[in-house]
Amino acid sequence: MNGARTSFALTAAVAAAALAIAGGPGRDGQAARAAGGVAFREIDHGTRPGTGKREELRGRVLRTESGASRVLRGWGLKDAIGAAKAVDYERRSLVVALADSRPSTGYRLRVVRVDVRHRHVIVTATVRRAEGIDGQAISRPYALVSVARRSLARATRGVVVRLQG
Repeated sequence: MNGARTSFALTAAVAAAALAIAGGPGRDGQAARAAGGVAFREIDHGTRPGTGKREELRGRVLRTESGASRVLRGWGLKDAIGAAKAVDYERRSLVVALADSRPSTGYRLRVVRVDVRHRHVIVTATVRRAEGIDGQAISRPYALVSVARRSLARATRGVVVRLQG
């Protein structure tokens, strides 16, 4: 009987850890809701090559799989297309945020809040340098988050990306 309890406790701990890693209820989605924002779940993040010229922050709401593939390919985010295909576009939309250029590949864009104000989607994000070795090449970090479609129904004027910190 003691072995069964230990096995159950271990299974519960592994499930809780998997939920936290996947961005489930205990992570970003709940934090966004508690702070008055729109609940979201990170789908993917990474970097793409930068041009070295002054590049602005960019964002976009993607409401269909074909539209997501077209925009991501056009923005040079081909590696993100696989993650975008996993989204259920009947129920969810994808919000993509692309930061300005950074001097190396070791930076990460992390969305911390999504709001809808004055018919705009406002994405608040941070850019942090990752620990460890990185490539010395100009890059642009990006993040994709999944949001319930009904949460963005009023958002008809586009996306504003704001960096904090």
